[in-house]
Amino acid sequence: MELDIGLLKSNLVSLKSKLIGVHGSNKLSFNRLIKELDFLSGLDISYVVYHDDFFRQIRNSLKLLKDYDFTILLENYTIKDHNEFNELYLDLKKELRGLKKCVDTGHVNMSHDKNLENWIDKDVEVIHLNNNFGQDTHNSIYNGEIDFREVNNILKKGRCISLEVNKSYGTYLKNIEYMIKFGLVPFDNVDVALNHPIMQEKFIREVRSLLKKVFKDNLFCSFIYGSFVRKKMNMESDIDLMIILKSKTAKISFFHNDYVKLCADYNVRLDQKYPFEVFLKNDVNEYLSPDNIEIDYKNIDDVQELFFAFLDNNIFVKGKKRNYLKYRKEITQKLLGANKIGNEAYNKSELKEIVKKYVLSQQQHI
Repeated sequence: MELDIGLLKSNLVSLKSKLIGVHGSNKLSFNRLIKELDFLSGLDISYVVYHDDFFRQIRNSLKLLKDYDFTILLENYTIKDHNEFNELYLDLKKELRGLKKCVDTGHVNMSHDKNLENWIDKDVEVIHLNNNFGQDTHNSIYNGEIDFREVNNILKKGRCISLEVNKSYGTYLKNIEYMIKFGLVPFDNVDVALNHPIMQEKFIREVRSLLKKVFKDNLFCSFIYGSFVRKKMNMESDIDLMIILKSKTAKISFFHNDYVKLCADYNVRLDQKYPFEVFLKNDVNEYLSPDNIEIDYKNIDDVQELFFAFLDNNIFVKGKKRNYLKYRKEITQKLLGANKIGNEAYNKSELKEIVKKYVLSQQQHI
């Protein structure tokens, strides 16, 4: 996390215990710089950043600076050539031995040399991520001339990444989601985007919105289960979505088309035969009725999937949550007994075997 020095001073109580980087003031006399650095030395920060033009102003006084527990960084700002930037860095480092570099990607895109590989080397401690169309606008990383997917390997050379985009928290979150989705630094170790909680929350919001738009009041309840919930998806995984409706509807095909597009946007391939499960409320009630000692299941595999879904790790998505909880409790008690929760007491294979035995025992015609 990197903060402007002014914001840090105005929120000192709430922020002083957090490990942060600070963007220092760039219009200071040397004496005021000393005061600012002394102030920062009383906080638990990892670095402070100053622009190249500011360092040029104070370069003759650098030898008077004492050593600090945090790193001081030189950021490219007015300098348009990477060789010139490196020359300034090496010259300043003679007086400030602990000096490191900060490279701002947006400032690089405004320079004569737009090749990030020329700017980012072993001395780069922090990379400021932002995009633009040639002006210092600090756009979102997906809104500008830089394709960060193409330069991701170059970004790995920096020790820290600081997202430097303007506007709201919502914009900031969209940038994080973009970085996770395309495996950009520092999220390059996320094998499947939907294993990350931020992307899971985004996906659930979009599924919830789609369910509401298509089924409206006809939706009884819906939830997701399986590897998505366990955060153990791989490139072959699909999304296990259970939908229970109040009555039959012709809108399932509309939902299917939009849902397939949504999952494709997250690089998820759905099972072509069963992209999601749909049951009617009355059918579920019949399966759970205490009066049904024997049930003639039309599709034994579907019923097994229904019971397994409620017993497995799952996340409520849309509908009346009390309906979902009621079914979950009834199925758990019916198949496992009153004192056990399925996903806590059994693994996936054990649950499937329990469900299979129960359904077969209730089947009238095998």
